[in-house]
Amino acid sequence: MQPESDHPHHRPLLALVLRLAAAFVLAGLLACVKLASERGIHLAEIMFWRQLPTIPILFGWFALRGRLDVLKPGAPALTCVARASVSSAWR
Repeated sequence: MQPESDHPHHRPLLALVLRLAAAFVLAGLLACVKLASERGIHLAEIMFWRQLPTIPILFGWFALRGRLDVLKPGAPALTCVARASVSSAWR
């Protein structure tokens, strides 16, 4: 039998609280998006402002863990730009 310290800590109450909090935050986000669209704000602008906070959050998350190398694309930058422009041309 393995020592207790080798097993991850299971905290079902914390998991439940975090899941409920995420559901409420998502419901609030969707309500704000609906309100913004009813007031005539264009969908592209709504999506921009909705996604903007994600960038610093992810950057900070990877920086705290010393894993900023994960954000570097594996292909050269020109290849990524060419692929993105070709894929957006098909839409």
